[in-house]
Amino acid sequence: MKFRIALVTLGLGLAAAGCTPAGTGLMPDPSEWAVTWIDGAALPEGSDASVSLANGEIVFRGGCNSFMGLRRDPASGVISGPAQLGATMMACPQAQMALDDALGAALRRVDGTAIPVGQKEGSIALTSGGRAVVVLAPI
Repeated sequence: MKFRIALVTLGLGLAAAGCTPAGTGLMPDPSEWAVTWIDGAALPEGSDASVSLANGEIVFRGGCNSFMGLRRDPASGVISGPAQLGATMMACPQAQMALDDALGAALRRVDGTAIPVGQKEGSIALTSGGRAVVVLAPI
């Protein structure tokens, strides 16, 4: 299932990775999310990228391919995964592949969650070293 991403003009607070720590109730299981922001940039017009969480398994659908291997412990809220994520290997147009590359690179660094500053209510940030690398909005 594909989701159209609502693009949002990002404020400097998020660009500077402004986040507040997240509790364990963030990102309920099961849930569906739209990817709105990767490494400081809003997704291009017409991009589709989404995330689903079920039974602790997080699956990302990028511009063309899917990424799996990250898990979220519902008790602690800790996100963990292997050094190398699993991914499908479909060939797609260059713009979709670029989105996949950016999303995959960001996901390899994820080590936590936070509440992003200045974003749509209910959004969450996937963080690396306390800095936002991917922002998700509820669908």
